Amino acid sequence: MKDDELKYKTARGSLIMGAVTMLFRPINIIGALFLMRLLNPEDFGAVALALILLTTSSLFSALGLETAIIQSSHDNRKIAFPSFVITMGFATILFLILNTNILTFARLLGDEEIVPILRWLSLLILIDAAYAIPAALTRKQLMFGKVGIAGMLYRITYTTMTLTLAFLGYGVWSLVYANLISSLIHTVAYFWLSPGWDWIIPRRWDMKVVRDLLRFGIQSTFSTVLHYLHTHVDDWLVGRYLGKQALGYYSKAYDFSNNTVIQISDNVVGIVFLPSYTQMQHDPDKLTRAYLKSVQLVLLIVVPLAFGVLAIAPEMVWVLWGAKWAPMIPIMQIFALLLLTRPIASNTIPLFQALGKPDYNTRNGLVLLVIMIPLVLLFLSQGIAIVAIAIVISHFIGAVYNMYQVNTILPGSSKLTIRAILPPILSGFLMMLVVFAVKAPVQQLIGGQYNFLGLFLLIGIGGVVFLPFSYLTQKELIMEIWNTALSVIGKRFSFIKKTTPSEAV
Repeated sequence: MKDDELKYKTARGSLIMGAVTMLFRPINIIGALFLMRLLNPEDFGAVALALILLTTSSLFSALGLETAIIQSSHDNRKIAFPSFVITMGFATILFLILNTNILTFARLLGDEEIVPILRWLSLLILIDAAYAIPAALTRKQLMFGKVGIAGMLYRITYTTMTLTLAFLGYGVWSLVYANLISSLIHTVAYFWLSPGWDWIIPRRWDMKVVRDLLRFGIQSTFSTVLHYLHTHVDDWLVGRYLGKQALGYYSKAYDFSNNTVIQISDNVVGIVFLPSYTQMQHDPDKLTRAYLKSVQLVLLIVVPLAFGVLAIAPEMVWVLWGAKWAPMIPIMQIFALLLLTRPIASNTIPLFQALGKPDYNTRNGLVLLVIMIPLVLLFLSQGIAIVAIAIVISHFIGAVYNMYQVNTILPGSSKLTIRAILPPILSGFLMMLVVFAVKAPVQQLIGGQYNFLGLFLLIGIGGVVFLPFSYLTQKELIMEIWNTALSVIGKRFSFIKKTTPSEAV
């Protein structure tokens, strides 16, 4: 693929996935606003506890073959069918193991009452395994519009189902059924949208190719599972030892302070840049530039959210979710700092996978776990806010270690990364100081009570400070993003114009 074509497809993919996420995240947040008023923290905690085990099982079931397919240079017709058979076979084994030992697993999670929830949600192991290979084939061919459609269908279904069922009084089961139905729709969408049917058309297996895929995939699986564990081991410990209510506060605080950025970084960086990095892997200079641009892109999104949540978390919680969710305010503020590690974490995972070095992700996962688990266990008795501080410290150390690893592959990248980080951090810090300074006057202006008007005023003031200062300090980057977006849109409309009936005549 030519450089210009790759740049265009990468930029178009970034715009598509970013637009999908930015469009539906507000819808999800509004849906969650009503959902959190209909359900209790214990309901969210019970499902979060069950999903820790089930998502880990789903990650194992694919054996990393979806990443191996994207990284592989083999013909898709040679690798798709065996990958699908192996994935579904292993997923079936995990599904049976879980269901024949379900009480043991519930006790491991610390709550026997979640057995019915575990039994129903265990179907996710099979459902998620079914879409892994067609999704990988779609991403490998840079068909990000189709990836976006599948994601939209999933989010629309989940939000609609949870709200409807919760309103009808299904309680915690509204979350269970919505997870199952939306995941099924997601899988059906990929079967419909993915090019060809190579993954279900029986073909003779080339065992050498299969062994190569499994070798890379299993390495990648361990790093992916480690990444998931160091993201959720704290959830397990909080749920097991502090209870479902504490986990409900803890998990929702993480969700609203971090999941927007995680979705953007996963959709834009993980989905788009992995195949793009793969095609640049033999050109270190080009790869370094692409890596730094990706870090800067995530920074533009992360920094205002991080400092914004830190500044206005109390107003957000009281206005949007009410008094019963007030205990999660300090946790949200602490987790806001965790956002500042995302530009490194989001980019290094696809970078190492694209370069055929999944062991680098494994090393980072081990470093994080070695630091995180002792810290969490040490502070667990002090409450969930102190546990959140331990998590933030662990991730900052992990980010520094990842910068070191990237520097061993792309010499000089660490210094360039630090230079890229400083301007947006300064912009965000200035924004936060201004928002803190105007809180009292704004509260007096609106009559002394938290309300939507006051919240919107604080957000608006923050934006007025951050955007101009960001433009002054990062003008070159912002103009490049703007020009690239215009170029992508222009090419898209140019294509449409060339194929209109009037032009054809």
